[in-house]
Amino acid sequence: MAWRRAIGASVMMIGALTLLATVAGVTVLAVTYVRSGELAAPVGFLAAVSGGALLGGVVLMLAGRAIYGRWTTAAPIANFTADVTRMVGIAITLCLGAMLVFLFVAGIEPEDGVAALMLGIGALAGMGLVHVGGNLRNRGRRYLD
Repeated sequence: MAWRRAIGASVMMIGALTLLATVAGVTVLAVTYVRSGELAAPVGFLAAVSGGALLGGVVLMLAGRAIYGRWTTAAPIANFTADVTRMVGIAITLCLGAMLVFLFVAGIEPEDGVAALMLGIGALAGMGLVHVGGNLRNRGRRYLD
């Protein structure tokens, strides 16, 4: 087993997970703010922490890629990124599509028009992510050879 490549791929995965966790945390904070109108900390502090975490994730991914080596012949993170993008797109499409179906079953009131439109646009965006994820794969490249 090529330990340098395994360690490099692991560091890249940790960087990608850091990015995903940061985006998820910011999304939760945004939803909390929209629902209650209050934040747990000042906006500047939250922006600094999330920006630092995003930068740290990018640095980890670049460091892992440098450890992995072979910049022109191998791309170990491409298939992982494609799979994650497709899974997120499928989850978004299913959740927002189900909410739209429930809205139709319950009956749309005149004030629900904007919500129905946004749910439909969100479901279409999820399908777009599924399409993009399918095209991110690196065909013909090797993984941890």
